[in-house]
Amino acid sequence: MTISTDAAVANTRQLFRSLLFIPATKVGWVSSGIRAGADALILDLEDAVAEADKPVAREALKSIQADDHGDVQLLARMNEIHSGHLLEDIQAIVASRCAGVVVPKAESVDDLKMLINTVKLFEQHSNRARPLDVHVMLESAAGIRKAFELGSCDERVKSLMTGTIPDGDVARSVGFTPTRSGLETLFLLSYVQLEGRAAGCATYAMVSASVRHGEDEMQEKLQQARNIGYAGATLIHPSHVLAANTTFGPSSEEIERAERVLKALEHAHTERRGAVALDGQMIDTAHGVTARATLERASEYRLTVSPIN
Repeated sequence: MTISTDAAVANTRQLFRSLLFIPATKVGWVSSGIRAGADALILDLEDAVAEADKPVAREALKSIQADDHGDVQLLARMNEIHSGHLLEDIQAIVASRCAGVVVPKAESVDDLKMLINTVKLFEQHSNRARPLDVHVMLESAAGIRKAFELGSCDERVKSLMTGTIPDGDVARSVGFTPTRSGLETLFLLSYVQLEGRAAGCATYAMVSASVRHGEDEMQEKLQQARNIGYAGATLIHPSHVLAANTTFGPSSEEIERAERVLKALEHAHTERRGAVALDGQMIDTAHGVTARATLERASEYRLTVSPIN
């Protein structure tokens, strides 16, 4: 496996283009997620694991080892806070090499703060060098309504995740009828994006819960999320990873172009020129601002870029 997710690793990825769910009982699938190119793997202790298998899933989570290369980040989705699994889940996640905990069905700020305090207590009695990040899933009308409060209640909260998939929790809670155009969910997705960014969080959208989702429709859902402003998507099948990675984050061509723009402008400025021709196009300071923004965004995803001076 090519995982670099040890708690001792301090420089972790800030944003993810693709977050692939894997049942914690199926740790052998981790290598498949890595080969698919996922930015993060979410090891699931909740929906993907039968009640009788919860203890086995926790032990499997702790068994995953990190080697010396790769940059795939591991997260773990715990069971719902009031499921009766809270302490066992947190103990296992803190003891694992996961960099973050994904909190499902979040609705209460007080509950989320209690969870974070519980995480801190377990960390104090562990050899973990890096505190766990917290990623919050909004899966109900009440949770979505409190997006800003949940996202801003503690500095450990790094992202808000939500999904408007057919027959999903949000669809049942809100009562909408899913369509291919997605107009019925545009407000919900936009609201979470706005509130999340206001709270200083990244946002991730679940765009499909089907392994047979048509390629064209999947691309439409991913592009809609990207257009709204989402940083990436949570996925359930490795075949969807490439589409998500292509949709979110600057492409290698965009990164290369941005680097060339800045280099050309730097050369022009040494000659006291405000503009310069590049590939038959005149570029100036405005193009430089855009290029720098592209490289800064690439850096947030930890994509390969030259140092930004």
